[in-house]
Order: sequence, then C-alpha cells, then structure tokens
Amino acid sequence: MSLFNKKSRVVLVVINLVVWSVILGGFVRNKWVEKSNEGLIASHHELLKEVNSFSNYEDYKASIPFMETKMTESVMKAVCPIIPEAMLGEFPKPKVTKLHTTDIQKIGGNKKKLITQFSLSINDGAPFIQKTESVYEKQDNKWMMISYRMIF
Repeated sequence: MSLFNKKSRVVLVVINLVVWSVILGGFVRNKWVEKSNEGLIASHHELLKEVNSFSNYEDYKASIPFMETKMTESVMKAVCPIIPEAMLGEFPKPKVTKLHTTDIQKIGGNKKKLITQFSLSINDGAPFIQKTESVYEKQDNKWMMISYRMIF
C-alpha cells in the first residue's frame, strides 16, 4: 500500500508540474504577443494622426512621404487623395484626440486587423467619435496598411 501511495504522489506531482507549465507558458506567450503588438499600435496611432490631422496644405504635402512608407499605394490613393492647391486658403483643421485601439485580431500568417476609436474635431468644433478598421501586413519586417475603412 505504501508503494501505491508513493506512485500516486509522483503522478500527482508530475500532473501538477505539467499544468503549471502550461499556465506559465500561456502567460509568457500572452505577454510576448502584447509586447509585439505595442510597436504596431504606436505606429498605427501615429499614422492615423497624420492621415486625419493637418492644419494646412503644406502640412498635408509634407506628411505624404511618411504616409507612403506606412501604406500600400492603393490605400494611399483611397485615404489621401490629391488635394488641389486651390484649397490653400480655407482649409479645414481636423484634430485627432483620444486614440484607442479596442481590438487586434490576427488574420492568417502575417496579417493583423486593428479596430481603433478616436475623437475627431474640425476647426475646434465639437468632437465626434470615429471608428476605423485597418488591416496590416508584415512586409520586409515592417507593417504596411493594406486596408482602411471607417466603421459606421
């Protein structure tokens, strides 16, 4: 009977070690995923500010080279159309505040979808909530926005 108790104790200790190893491994993996998403989220928020906040035509033109490094050509054409220079005078002044990425989903091997919410005010008017869905793909070790849409 003593032998049975010793064997059962060994089995229980091994099971306990396996369970705690799985829990610890899951925790470490979750922290690693959060850490890897921090850079993408920071870059995404910076890009959203550039796309939605410019005070004059010169600022808009100056931000285009930066935006071209973060978006594919098709997204760039859809999100940042060429603004005619006739708009140099009365230019709306959008301002982005309270950026918050509410959801990140992995799509396939190297794609992630981000749902982001922010407040947008134009010409210091009352802010209104905007919600966007952006899809990023990792290309040459950097994240490129391959899709962008407003969620209504």
